Amino acid sequence: MTDDLDARQQANELDLEVHGSLGVVLAAYADGRLVAADARTKIRALERESTLYLSDPLVRRALDRIDREESDGD
Repeated sequence: MTDDLDARQQANELDLEVHGSLGVVLAAYADGRLVAADARTKIRALERESTLYLSDPLVRRALDRIDREESDGD
């Protein structure tokens, strides 16, 4: 897992799957390792407390995805 562009490009050249931090949180939620509230909290923490650049639209899409999947499960 990395958000470093050079590492992502190298991984792509080696045909490795690339996942950023948001992708890891979303995968953990999708696999049932995180409940929706915890996934949202982790995404908000990444946005506020990390040095990662996460655009507002990207964060919104991640949160919307959790909302959709949570409502589909009802």
